[in-house]
Amino acid sequence: MPPQGATSAPTRLAIPTDSRTLPASARQLLSYQRRFGFNPHSLVSLSGEALAWESSRVDAAVAYLPVGKTWLAAEPLSDSADLAQATREFMNFARDSGALPAFLPVTSRFASLTGSLGLDCAPIGISPYFDLDSWKPSGRRAHALRSGVRQATRANVTVEEVSPDAWPVREIEAVAQMWNESRRAALFGWVFAPDRNFMGYKKLFVARDGEGKLAAFATASPLPARNSFYLEDIQRDPGAPKGATDLLFATAMNVLREQGAESVTLGTVPLAGMDSPDALRRGMYPIVSKGLKLLARHGESVYNFAGVQIFKSRLAPSWWEHEYAAAPSGGLMTGARVAFATLRAVMPAGIFPTVFGPGRIGPNRSTYRNGARKHA
Repeated sequence: MPPQGATSAPTRLAIPTDSRTLPASARQLLSYQRRFGFNPHSLVSLSGEALAWESSRVDAAVAYLPVGKTWLAAEPLSDSADLAQATREFMNFARDSGALPAFLPVTSRFASLTGSLGLDCAPIGISPYFDLDSWKPSGRRAHALRSGVRQATRANVTVEEVSPDAWPVREIEAVAQMWNESRRAALFGWVFAPDRNFMGYKKLFVARDGEGKLAAFATASPLPARNSFYLEDIQRDPGAPKGATDLLFATAMNVLREQGAESVTLGTVPLAGMDSPDALRRGMYPIVSKGLKLLARHGESVYNFAGVQIFKSRLAPSWWEHEYAAAPSGGLMTGARVAFATLRAVMPAGIFPTVFGPGRIGPNRSTYRNGARKHA
């Protein structure tokens, strides 16, 4: 943390693939995540072209991505007691720099402070969470998961955690490429991009078929403030034995529970739960809601929104949490600026090229196509 009264200046992050070789400035910001990581996107937000800002008054930092004069900021990395102060300080820094700050995706913890911070707030998705002490894939909704585990076990699929110095990087990249080519998904950027960074900080779980070939993999990013993990990048070889990802998921959950974790999340289901009555809404919500619903209706060509929710629902989550976008109150113009900056960051190839051209990856061959299941 800079000395009291010091002026915070942004530091450009250069994140290599191994966290042990981070430059000093990025290691410092990663140290905040190791203490205060709460938002599932907190680690990936440090990657790419993000800048780092540190508070001069409290123990806090923010990773943010400038898109023109709009700054897309991650949820501040701080203790909950310092979250409001860190946010106010960063907002003042942005305004003094002539920029509009916007925070997304943020958790309900942050959204609950938006009224006192003078921020509008709109729900943009939901994330499933699993209580590892009580989670049991039983009952009708977990039937598909149990069936998949049995199929993979009969096919001699095995799952193990791999140490950081033994990641099979070439095999992982080959499976990831085959997986992406088989799906209906755009090449997204920013916090929604597949993250291969921080190899020394994450956990890796791999599933191998009976012949030892990599069938599927998943990485797990720690969320220390929750004693939790974000199980991300669950990808498989399209030719893997049936149920390989189910066995991978179930084994990872058991291992993380045995290691003392309290919960696991699978990250955001974008554009889901926006009409839920328990979601917080302030100010710009009607404008943002209309735009997001339009995207949900016409965006299935680039991302299988419904399929993602169905896949995550079938794993029997213990609860769901809303995620939000928040920005200073400013009506239509503010909402439009935040939406435009977000689309530019999420679709780096451009909106039209992403939907109609090279930004698209290919057809979705997923079996999860039959509409979104209502979340719990």
